[in-house]
Amino acid sequence: MPQRITEARRSLPAEAAQAAGGSGRMRVQLIDAGWGSSGYYPADVLSRDGAAAFPAGTHMYLDHAGMLEQHDRHGLRSVRDLAAVTTTDATYNPATHALEADVQVLAPFRETVTEIAPHVGLSITGEAMGETGEAEGRTGIVFSELIAGYSCDFVAHAGRGGRVLSLLESAVRRSDEGYGLTASDQRDMLRSACADTYGGEDIYVWVRDYTDEWVVFERDYSDADGLFQATYTVADGDVQFTGDPIEVYVHTQYLPVGTTPPAQPVPTSTTEDSTMPNIEEAELRDLRETAARTTAAEQAQQAAEQRASEAEQRLQLLTAAGVARGRIDTALAAQEAADLPDAIRSRIRERAIADLPLTEAGALDTAAFDQRVTEAITAERDFVATLAEQMGAGRPRSLGGGKTSAAEEALTTAQTKLAEAFEGFGMDKDAALVAARGRH
Repeated sequence: MPQRITEARRSLPAEAAQAAGGSGRMRVQLIDAGWGSSGYYPADVLSRDGAAAFPAGTHMYLDHAGMLEQHDRHGLRSVRDLAAVTTTDATYNPATHALEADVQVLAPFRETVTEIAPHVGLSITGEAMGETGEAEGRTGIVFSELIAGYSCDFVAHAGRGGRVLSLLESAVRRSDEGYGLTASDQRDMLRSACADTYGGEDIYVWVRDYTDEWVVFERDYSDADGLFQATYTVADGDVQFTGDPIEVYVHTQYLPVGTTPPAQPVPTSTTEDSTMPNIEEAELRDLRETAARTTAAEQAQQAAEQRASEAEQRLQLLTAAGVARGRIDTALAAQEAADLPDAIRSRIRERAIADLPLTEAGALDTAAFDQRVTEAITAERDFVATLAEQMGAGRPRSLGGGKTSAAEEALTTAQTKLAEAFEGFGMDKDAALVAARGRH
């Protein structure tokens, strides 16, 4: 049965700080032959299985996963802790009986690795087959096969020989770099050429990977975004693209445990842009679904908050209207409005309620409202008085005698007209006539 392996010992040499703080490229020793904390690693097993167990692209995290993380994430690690990746398959060094590989520390972690490098080392995690046996005078698990390497992590106490061997700076000119350029110059040239040729206003282009024959760039532009590959040549310091770019995608392959993956050429990128790992498709899908659920929840919360705010405003308005009606009734019952017709009193109520003055807290501004009601009563009283006067009210009735005088006839005519006016305000005929006679 496969056994999970985790090693712990030794620390990184001080030269790791210079590598992490510079280009971030390092040559590391993953593990050497001998007894480790999980068992014994024979040299021939490391030599035979090392490249398949620890291929290029092996992740390197800050520290091993804790028990809670293994339980909560079902063995998956978080991309937030991914500090570096190997850029070559692990190779066996017969001089040291150890597996070695080139490593690229990711830009966001270079300062951190620079600080911790003198105090930490490397430790592998993975699966191996083994059984109880003897080696070098000790009895324990002797591994017969390295099945898979999960990661090689930066830890406080390094694993079986895990350490940094040397740093690989890309800023120096080397004879094997493409077109006689330094990696930095070639990268900058391709960045500029891709941006000029395939970018534009609101079209963002950045280089993900390249070789001396092709460049892979990512384009962010509405529906035309994606990952593209274009072939190129360099002449007199200028990049010339040959043919149209083709859209590409990252392929992830899952194999049964114990299966040796087929050998595939792994392009070695010297760009800082290409060091970011490819997120697994399942994890990317989970992230998108989580983002969609979060957006829907935020929208629902905003809608609920809007409905709650509208309900609160409505409640405040209804409360203020109830208080206002009570204050209007009190004002209309006072002596100043006692003789106003019901139709006039109703009109005062409607006008006063139509646009209530409110405080900043949403309550009725009683002072302003009472002033408005008082002014409305005064205005309506003046209106009724003016109307009555125009209709002949206030003139003297009969001064005596049995016959109806011309003045009395005129007064009767004025009362009739005034009663008709009151009826126009909604009063019934008898009430209007009583109100009109009361004005004379």
